Amino acid sequence: MTERWGREAYERGDRWWRSLSDEQKREFQQRQLDIAADYGAALAAGEPADGAVAQAITQRHHDWLSITTPNPGREYFIGLGEMYVADERFTANYDRHGAGTARFVRDAMRVYAERHLG
Repeated sequence: MTERWGREAYERGDRWWRSLSDEQKREFQQRQLDIAADYGAALAAGEPADGAVAQAITQRHHDWLSITTPNPGREYFIGLGEMYVADERFTANYDRHGAGTARFVRDAMRVYAERHLG
């Protein structure tokens, strides 16, 4: 993580994570699990990545990311979506909700970023 995001970003994130109670950590992680599952359900239901359902999930995803990364911008958000597909660990995390979910997330994040982020 340090190689990708830099030491300062890693240390800031680590300090934030350590400041949370066990319950807050569980809640934060559960939000991500719920978002990932909802992406998988949307894909399984045939929802398009640029449709209202996927974009509402992506808004929640952006809001969740904003907790640790204030104002994640267009390039950051698009790049993160690309990483979800390029890094097999992230792909596996999303695709456990259905094959192709990571690509669906990437596509939804790109659409969201292009529509809403400067």
